[in-house]
Amino acid sequence: MKMKRTFGWIQNPANSLTLQRVVAIFEPRSKVVDWLLNERLPMLQHNGLLHDLDKWKKYAAMIRSGGPMQYSILKGKGCGTGKRAAAKCSGIV
Repeated sequence: MKMKRTFGWIQNPANSLTLQRVVAIFEPRSKVVDWLLNERLPMLQHNGLLHDLDKWKKYAAMIRSGGPMQYSILKGKGCGTGKRAAAKCSGIV
């Protein structure tokens, strides 16, 4: 699974594949969760593109435990003063 930047459904609501990926982040054994935790997160961390590593750690713990997912863990926020395309990743969705 290769995505250049955005992950959330809101960025392109005409694309149902992005909605499927968003829904898949709640299924602990989904390919999307596996990709997020084993590929995407390490790549973002390695390249200094995470705004809040603690948020990702909380998401990983919640999805692995099967516990309730907190909205604050999922949502992002604007980070930085430059172009949006250069902003660091600040949320799961």
